[in-house]
Amino acid sequence: AIQAKMHALGLTNEDQLQSYFIQRIEKFLNAHGRRLIGWDEILEGGLAPNAAVMSWRGIQGGVTAAKAGHDVVITPARPLYLNYRQSDLPDETSGRAPINSLKDFYNFEPVLPDQLTPEQRTHIIGVQGSLWTEYVRTPPRVEHMLFPRLAALGESGWTAQTQRNFQDFLTRLVPEFARYDALGIMPANSVFEVKVTQQLDAPANKVQIALSNQESFGEIHFTTDGTSVTERSPLYQAPITLPLPSTLHAGTFYQGRLATPAITETLNQLTVRRLDNRAMQLCAENPAIQIEDDGPLEGNRATFLVNYMNPCWIYKSADLTGIHSITVGVGQLPFNFALGTGQKPTLRTPSTPDGELQVYEKTCTGTPIVTVPLAPAVHNDGITPLTATLPAMTGTHDLCFTFTRPTADPLWAVSWAQLIPSK
Repeated sequence: AIQAKMHALGLTNEDQLQSYFIQRIEKFLNAHGRRLIGWDEILEGGLAPNAAVMSWRGIQGGVTAAKAGHDVVITPARPLYLNYRQSDLPDETSGRAPINSLKDFYNFEPVLPDQLTPEQRTHIIGVQGSLWTEYVRTPPRVEHMLFPRLAALGESGWTAQTQRNFQDFLTRLVPEFARYDALGIMPANSVFEVKVTQQLDAPANKVQIALSNQESFGEIHFTTDGTSVTERSPLYQAPITLPLPSTLHAGTFYQGRLATPAITETLNQLTVRRLDNRAMQLCAENPAIQIEDDGPLEGNRATFLVNYMNPCWIYKSADLTGIHSITVGVGQLPFNFALGTGQKPTLRTPSTPDGELQVYEKTCTGTPIVTVPLAPAVHNDGITPLTATLPAMTGTHDLCFTFTRPTADPLWAVSWAQLIPSK
């Protein structure tokens, strides 16, 4: 029917047919006192005379439309989509895997002066952040994705680039968090939250700790004696070495005020050898998402950072000296991702009916050093720990985790990996 319509209209391709459809709809809308606006795909084949454009695949579509005299809303997926992650912290919630940080939102400039004339720039009527909720399951998660990035978007949209100052914005964001709290809003703490980087010294039974936050903002204070952290607690200035076990409390302060809730890190023989999947390196970054498990029905659910076409994770520089075995928490997701023509996920041939977890050294190629059947995890909606003995190894090694499976569905994923030392 579509090809027959194209033939009747004398059109030679589908872009021209889309343009015919858009222009026909625009006439209908204009006749009823309405105006057409569409995503930048409506540029393909020729734009309707009075249409406005939402430029989401970058800004070039908006530039093209503005040069042709059409109004434009600039809303590129990078960096203005709010369903993307805003940090690489291990407690970051679900979202598209690339990071659209608070700073990305604040520093975004819709169209640079050399791209459009002053008259053409008048057609840039606004900027927009878009939140798609396929990975955002609850209202608190919505607030986490929206705030404070909406504050950054608002200021960048209403303020000339020459008058913007991100560090000044951050100082004003500290009292803004108190307002969010008073309003019952649950914003993301990502920009101020303390990030802990660990370096284990196994022979000395110690761990070196480095503390930071996303924008090197304010002062980080910490305690290691079990007391709550305050502005009078020791000031972090350089990496610190702690004996195992220890408990670390740390927070970001500005002008004596705790910017966001302090973090607590329990450090012992097991926790310093445990790594969340969100802190691992993906074997391939694209296409990747950070997605919440679909089970259990009640209670907390795991969050997976996963490349759904090639699920594969690397635990970088794992110290295997004195390590006896490894336990890996695995979960499963429904494979309900729309794929393009010819796209197929990587399927490694299983040796058992349900497939296996495989652990390799360095990269997930060659012969695995550990293979564990997935059968115990098949009927568990949550995370299943799978344990296996590791071959005796010394020093640091990259460990690579992947799965064999007979079909794409379910999509198996690593939740965490725990190295277990010999007793």
